[in-house]
Amino acid sequence: MNARQMKRKWKERLKEVEERSSQYKRSPLCPQYRPQLSKPWQPSSVWKIFHRQASAFNYVKTCKEDVHVFALEKNTKDG
Repeated sequence: MNARQMKRKWKERLKEVEERSSQYKRSPLCPQYRPQLSKPWQPSSVWKIFHRQASAFNYVKTCKEDVHVFALEKNTKDG
């Protein structure tokens, strides 16, 4: 492949990228991923991370809607 062919391929690729960029500007992706539960009568999803379980439950007390709490313990070498 000579230099002229490489330059032409580069220009074609650049044009494709610019077209894709303009497509995303016209119709952008969702600003935030919002997972939905499978049953609409269940509470909406709110994802928050708390470093202490007590903090999570204090947050739940401030919610006006019913919420589900999922707890995960992180194992670390330092405890």
